[in-house]
Amino acid sequence: MKTPSVAEDEATHEYKLKYAPDLRCEKQTDLVPVCYRCKSCILSWKIFSTREWFVRASQATQRTFVMGIINRFESYDLLKYSWNLLQAIDAKDFNYSRSSVSSTFRASSALDRAMDPQKLAQSMADLWRWFAGTCFWTKANYILLLLQMCDSKLLLMAATLIRILIGEHENAMPENVEKEEYEKRSKSDMRPLLPMRSTLSQVGETQFLSKASSVFGNIHVQKIWSKQSDNIFKKALSELESDTNYFAVLTLHATTPPASPQLSPNKSKDFIRYLPVHLSKSILRMLDMKTLSRCASVSPHWNFLVKQVKCDVVANYVLRSQISFFQGLCPKGAISTYAKIVKVAIPRITANGDIVLTKTKKQFKDYDQQQITSQSEEIEYMQKAYHGQETDTIKLEERNVFCSGYNVRILINSLDSNRVIHSTAGRLLAFGSLDRKVHFLDIEKIKNVPPVFTGHAGSIRALYLHEERGFLLSGSYDLSIRMWNIRKGTCMKIFLGHKGNITCLDVCKFRFVSASKDCTAKLWDMRTARCIKTFNHKAHVWAAKMNEVYIVSSCDKGLVKVWHAESYILIKVLEGHRGAVKCLSFDEWHLVTGSSDGYILAWSMVGKHKRCLMAFRHPKEVLSLAFVYLRVISGCADGKIRIFNFFSGICLRVMRA
Repeated sequence: MKTPSVAEDEATHEYKLKYAPDLRCEKQTDLVPVCYRCKSCILSWKIFSTREWFVRASQATQRTFVMGIINRFESYDLLKYSWNLLQAIDAKDFNYSRSSVSSTFRASSALDRAMDPQKLAQSMADLWRWFAGTCFWTKANYILLLLQMCDSKLLLMAATLIRILIGEHENAMPENVEKEEYEKRSKSDMRPLLPMRSTLSQVGETQFLSKASSVFGNIHVQKIWSKQSDNIFKKALSELESDTNYFAVLTLHATTPPASPQLSPNKSKDFIRYLPVHLSKSILRMLDMKTLSRCASVSPHWNFLVKQVKCDVVANYVLRSQISFFQGLCPKGAISTYAKIVKVAIPRITANGDIVLTKTKKQFKDYDQQQITSQSEEIEYMQKAYHGQETDTIKLEERNVFCSGYNVRILINSLDSNRVIHSTAGRLLAFGSLDRKVHFLDIEKIKNVPPVFTGHAGSIRALYLHEERGFLLSGSYDLSIRMWNIRKGTCMKIFLGHKGNITCLDVCKFRFVSASKDCTAKLWDMRTARCIKTFNHKAHVWAAKMNEVYIVSSCDKGLVKVWHAESYILIKVLEGHRGAVKCLSFDEWHLVTGSSDGYILAWSMVGKHKRCLMAFRHPKEVLSLAFVYLRVISGCADGKIRIFNFFSGICLRVMRA
């Protein structure tokens, strides 16, 4: 046990190493483990007898006993020693663990578990009398072992009472004596708490507990139903120490005490109030809106800061909206080559779809030099991608899409991570979420328009709107796909067959393909509502697209499979992604796939060519993807839209959504 640095007197000699034989039992043997005479054996026996009933007693009984022990400290050093043990009560970790209630904790009982009230009161009174007459060493060790048997609420109560007693003792310090000299003299003399003890001896336990009630709340007497119940409550609580035949249980309802300089010796400070305003606002700005609103009730100063932070949030939002709006108004020079026809190299294939490789090195060098000198720079880029293979040349249209000025219009001013949308560049935009309904938004008027489709038993997970033909496909968490008439507002067909959540939908003429978490992609006939073909994967299928010739699907393992749309034969499997492929887009000649690994990979749709042509890097996960006019348009998890040149891989523009 740590020795306080005090003067050499009889009371503090107990901590010296040379007095260890006096504090250790040298007479105990295997047959007689306790001698009942030395301090060490007496302490061990008292702890053993206390543990027998203390751990089984009710909360009120435990509080009463601990308060009686603290009342009999009679030493300022013992109070300081106990407070040093309980200083962790003020730490945030203790407050967090105390407020986080776990279902595995054993609930404290309100009863004494069939213990005799009179015998229990007798044991408590005997321990109180023994503790009051023992030495400092025994008291310090006993209180240390007793606190180990207390729960968090009891420790909090004991720490608060000890803090109150320390504050009263320090307030009784003479004004003409310096605090340091007074504490030094108090420690050297080991003087008892005379003012406090004299007051408590006059009023007894009742006023001591009533003083604690100002901190913990109102103290109510809880009746024990026994034969002696009527006699117990006729006695005052102050007679508990003299008459051991009576026992009462005190229940403390803990409430937060008002701030008082006399009852707050730790002098806690509001650190937010003492910080500069800009730092305080920066700290509060890290909170979510719900927690920030609760902080407004802490104090008037916090309320003022919370209002300022909320005003700043609104101002920043308005400012960013204005910046996004005026970004498209900046004058820029006209692009002379907005659209042009370019020559693009594609791999030469056989009748079976196999790649034709160059035969000799000399033939390859002559062929490569001829291609470089006769074709444009874009063909050179694509020619390098088909290194070692024979190529043909096709003509494609290239456009600088979305490279002029733009404005940002907010259609839905609410955040929803579960919302799915779809639009075909028409007047309407369809969206759905966890409400299991499909809504329509007029893009020009920016308002919701009828109809509202209801019928799904689960949340909406995928949508496909075909405004020209007047129908909508919706995939739901209920494993079904519904076809709706957007003009009449009725459900026309229901497609059943998937065993997992629907993740993607795509339409081509009178057929459509659906992807699901059941590791399959299905091809459906819209006229008969029947499944034509099922395409299997070994993981969740996140994306599926189709045209008249190909069906392309991607899964959670990073694989992309290309199927023939008429014969349903697997043409090739593309490998290269290190994460789940969440989106894809393709045309007759090329395919681009976006993954959670932050990359977009470009592939050739010709034959069985499986080599990656180009990689487009992103800082975060790629969420959406489009491939139009030899431009790769991607939506990233960082909130930005990027436009890449398909030939060079250069990012032409970054648009902030």
